[in-house]
Amino acid sequence: MRVVSGLLAILVLAGLIAFQPAHSEHYVIGAPDEGALTYGFWPVESNTEGSYRWSDGESWLRFFGYGTADALAVELRVIGPQGSRGQGTTLRLSAGDVTLLEEPSKARWRTYHLLVPAKAAGWQVPELVVGGTITDAIPGDARGVGVALGEVRVRPLGGARLSAIAEYAAFIALL
Repeated sequence: MRVVSGLLAILVLAGLIAFQPAHSEHYVIGAPDEGALTYGFWPVESNTEGSYRWSDGESWLRFFGYGTADALAVELRVIGPQGSRGQGTTLRLSAGDVTLLEEPSKARWRTYHLLVPAKAAGWQVPELVVGGTITDAIPGDARGVGVALGEVRVRPLGGARLSAIAEYAAFIALL
């Protein structure tokens, strides 16, 4: 009886953890919580307009805590290279095999509003690739850079997918 009660308690706890609703989030680049979001970006830089990270041509954003959402509404504040680099780049935003946007990057801050679909039927962390072309190295800076990312806002759309919740609950129960 104790084993059944213990197993039932674990399953209930796993279900409660898995069913937590995702919330809206605002990430400021350079803030402590931003490190779990950005992958493959150059280190944080800042100027009078704020903090930012340059992409390296195949950088990505991982949205932990949104694995059960139907879709995500994502806002990105982005700027292309300017000034001393004297080169433009192409910005490509994609989710899985779907290219959401591909265009020449702008040399001014611009906010993009995107609908990021769920990756699959099950529980998976949604990702957004910030790719495209990069600049050549310049004297004093050997990096090839794509676009600078200044901030990210994300919020879930639609309800939670039951298959994803069940898969996540099973994962937690097996830990």
